[in-house]
Amino acid sequence: MIRIILATRAAHRALMATAALAAITYLAGTWTLRIDLSPARPNELVISDLCGIACATVVAIITGPRLWEWECAAGGHRARLVATTTALAGVALPVLCAAAVIPHVAGRTDWLFAITNVLALAALIQLVAPFVGPLWAGALAVVTWYGSGLIQNLIPEAIAFLPITGYPTAEPRTTAAGLLTIAALIVHACTLGSTARRRARA
Repeated sequence: MIRIILATRAAHRALMATAALAAITYLAGTWTLRIDLSPARPNELVISDLCGIACATVVAIITGPRLWEWECAAGGHRARLVATTTALAGVALPVLCAAAVIPHVAGRTDWLFAITNVLALAALIQLVAPFVGPLWAGALAVVTWYGSGLIQNLIPEAIAFLPITGYPTAEPRTTAAGLLTIAALIVHACTLGSTARRRARA
């Protein structure tokens, strides 16, 4: 089953898109977006998160039609396995974007938070995409990313409840990333990558 998925054009395109965005992330290095609406507590969001969002959105766009084809051709448990595996790949591949900055920060800071940030954001996209489509899901991830930065700056007491973090907190959010990933896999197993209502609109 995995071999069949990897042999599809959609898989090749998703891998190429991931490689391209990971290269862009590497070139961007440790660029950050500074948020200082509250000057007493300035914080920064890492740009690798945005690259991860872009990657997750592109992968969702590329793989969506392939899931529908599998549902028509295979149906049943095989189609659900393909949908779940594809969703897992859609969450895991964007992590390469976060991993691309490790050479820039190794030994200087804890880079694990960048990995869990991208995992959580990519899982959010996979979770929402079956209902609203990849582009709107990507937009929601961007709002979540920037909104988390604003909350971290303005309401530091709420940092513990945010799905992602930035500097100076830089704490991995493994629980949020894990729960969002599990939810995304369940949704894809149930919807095969898209709801009937969404497909009817398309």
